[in-house]
Amino acid sequence: MTCTGCSKDHWWTREELDRWTNSINQLLINSRGRQAFHQFLIERSLIESNMTLGFWEMLDDAINFVKEPNISRSELNRELKKLYGYADEGVNLDATQMKLLYDCRRKEDMKEIESTLNIIKEGTVNLLRDDHRAFCQHHLAELNRSN
Repeated sequence: MTCTGCSKDHWWTREELDRWTNSINQLLINSRGRQAFHQFLIERSLIESNMTLGFWEMLDDAINFVKEPNISRSELNRELKKLYGYADEGVNLDATQMKLLYDCRRKEDMKEIESTLNIIKEGTVNLLRDDHRAFCQHHLAELNRSN
């Protein structure tokens, strides 16, 4: 199985790959890194992991949304409902994380909601760690073969 990013003319730089393989957080905060990771997961038919990565992206968007001034409660509830539905459908959150997410709907303090979403986001990162290791092993092996 070859991946589109592994040819000699791959679309990322060696420096980017070094950052991505050193830290899952560096991979996730970089849109090109997430794109490469999505591609890796898709090519290996790791559907649940790919959904987890999609959920991480939704959480990141929701956290930024919560930081916006003057958001309405109905907009916030709609965003939280989307997150809860997606998580319930295909993300392997534990019961505690699901409860934290569900309980956000009753919280009034936006900073508290943001903090809770960040806790869930970190839990999502933990779910992706094994796949990140496989991503790193694969791309570092490809890099070594091309040198």
